[in-house]
Amino acid sequence: MSVVQYVTYLVAGFILFFVMALYMGVAAGVSVLGAAMFFAPMFLFGFVSGLSFSFPRMAAILAIFLVSPFLYVGGFEVVYPSPASEPMLTLLPSLIIAVVSGLVIWISNKSVWSKVSSTGGRTVVLIAALAPALYTMWVLVRFFSRVTFVRNS
Repeated sequence: MSVVQYVTYLVAGFILFFVMALYMGVAAGVSVLGAAMFFAPMFLFGFVSGLSFSFPRMAAILAIFLVSPFLYVGGFEVVYPSPASEPMLTLLPSLIIAVVSGLVIWISNKSVWSKVSSTGGRTVVLIAALAPALYTMWVLVRFFSRVTFVRNS
């Protein structure tokens, strides 16, 4: 179940980040909800997916928390559609994450890290968990190194 959780968070986090990057490319301004929707998939893809190997229930709770803005926006677009809205771009991946997270909270009892006893197996799990986290850190550092913060005097 943890592998399904890991792959779901990786794929859906990447899809949501790609969709939000496209939206931010055309957006005139960024609100607090927009910024949360831009950074939440990065954290989901990079950090929460790796956390699912060692703490699956905590990762599931964090994933539900990070996906809640997408559920809100997707549900709002279904109820009040605009001419250019595509609610399934955000609603479908976030619903899949919410269902997988709910199943992990309900079913999961042991983590992959505690089940693997060999050094080689733990090395593979560690590399699988660290690879997206290192990539996310690299993207965040590059993003914030280019952002200029302007103070109003």
